[in-house]
Amino acid sequence: MFRVYSIAAVVMFIVSGCFSYSMTAYKIYPKIKTVDYKDICRGKTLSVGKIFTAHGVMLEEMKYATQDYKEFSYTESEWANKPSREIDRALLRSIRGARIFDSVNGYRSHAKSDLRLETNVYSFMQYYSKDKKESYVDVSFSFSLVNQKTSKSIKSTVISTRVKCETADAEGGVIALNNALEIILEKTNIWLSSDCH
Repeated sequence: MFRVYSIAAVVMFIVSGCFSYSMTAYKIYPKIKTVDYKDICRGKTLSVGKIFTAHGVMLEEMKYATQDYKEFSYTESEWANKPSREIDRALLRSIRGARIFDSVNGYRSHAKSDLRLETNVYSFMQYYSKDKKESYVDVSFSFSLVNQKTSKSIKSTVISTRVKCETADAEGGVIALNNALEIILEKTNIWLSSDCH
């Protein structure tokens, strides 16, 4: 009887996670530049559609890749929230803050809009050199501005950037991904403000 209780106690100790194990959670929260493109698309309203991404960007599991196309997961680092969700929020915050359109609605809104922005995330990944001493992030988005009445694309573009990581680790990758997203968001607003007819 004593042996049964002892084994049960050990199992409970393991299952309850009493062994020391630390997981660091990081978040995507880029700084939004306050450039004001006020009233460039006067009279136009925009709906920002839900972004389309690769499966890995929709997970809280933090991944990285090597230059020989192998993909791995960090064992002691994870995302505090799904990157796809945070990118959605950042894109909406950025476009609203730029004041290019009369109003900007998220994809959950039932409000009617003149235009819709469709977004695909092609790449949102940290890469390591063969010797693992250097690292960079590659971020690439495609955008299409669609007329809601005709369902025709007005214009489209691909915006990409590569940012070197200050440190070759998970934290360095997170900082670089946030910096890269800031660049993408700024270039997106410049592109949107160039023509909206």
